[in-house]
Amino acid sequence: MNKNKDMIFSGYQFLLHVGVFTLLVTFSITITHAVPPILDVSSLNRTSFPPAFIFGTASSAYQYEGAANEGGRGPSIWDTFSHKHPEHISDRSNGDVAVDQYHRYKAFQKGLIGISLNCHWFIPFSNDTLDDRAAKRALDFMFGWYMQPLTRGKYPKTMHSLLGSRLPNFTEEQSKLLIGSFDFIGLNYYTTNYAAHISQPINNSGNTTYFQDTRVNFTTERNGSPIGPRAASSWLYVYPRGLRELLLYIKIKYKNPVIYITENGMDESNDPTLSLEEALMDTYRIDYFYRHLYYISTALKDGVKVHGYFAWSLLDNFEWGAGYTLRFGINFIDYKDNLKRHHKLSAHWFRNFLRKQ
Repeated sequence: MNKNKDMIFSGYQFLLHVGVFTLLVTFSITITHAVPPILDVSSLNRTSFPPAFIFGTASSAYQYEGAANEGGRGPSIWDTFSHKHPEHISDRSNGDVAVDQYHRYKAFQKGLIGISLNCHWFIPFSNDTLDDRAAKRALDFMFGWYMQPLTRGKYPKTMHSLLGSRLPNFTEEQSKLLIGSFDFIGLNYYTTNYAAHISQPINNSGNTTYFQDTRVNFTTERNGSPIGPRAASSWLYVYPRGLRELLLYIKIKYKNPVIYITENGMDESNDPTLSLEEALMDTYRIDYFYRHLYYISTALKDGVKVHGYFAWSLLDNFEWGAGYTLRFGINFIDYKDNLKRHHKLSAHWFRNFLRKQ
């Protein structure tokens, strides 16, 4: 199977998790020399956003905390899965220790907890009306599955028509409890895919998968050209404009809720051949953040209620099925030296961005 032309989503894309957000202003690096061009923030910086707009970095409990058997913590699904099936983790690792944030961060945050929904943007593969419907259907399955019950008390019509009795109905009382039961929506955005309509069911056995139920062929290439540069993960193609399009879509379809971008970032491989100095030079990540922040600023001008941005991620960490083979952090974790933390170039850039230096 050609991973660039078929369903390439990684399973963890659909996990919903509550993030703990650490403000980037905790960085205390002092730069006294001239700012290199890659760190320049003169054209886009903190002043490009409203004064109350929040910036930070994102983390998640299992990927960060460790302390698997401490503080009354019970086993999660991923504790069980990673121990029972280590063959499904690229490096056969688990989150028992992760990056030990449980012991290395203050005990009380006095923060807020919210739900974050993962969603890509989808572009019709062609000008065909069926492909346009496929793109909308993909959004219904990935985002509307959760968002529509919270705003309308029921699942999307497209899902009901394809899933039939397999999709339950809410009682009137349940619908009333669901509608408006959120203060804000966390949005995790990484990438965009092309969406092409599939006319016939792929599997007639009745044991269909999520992807088969959508009747959508998800691709990252069209006419031999990728939708954008690929990061280390096979599913992550860089397409910053997709975030703006997704924000405008949510504004129109779901009555302009308050949104926090709770995850946005790209990865590189954990390459043991690189020196520490080389591993810290993540210029491509700076470019990724810059372009996505630019499109957020344009969405704000169009009235989208984005109130904050949290980069994924504060630290390199346990990346689900990929284990410790991928690095998303703006801070480097030295897995060979007591989990020492080192600022990558992107951490310096964020510091400059926030201070306009």
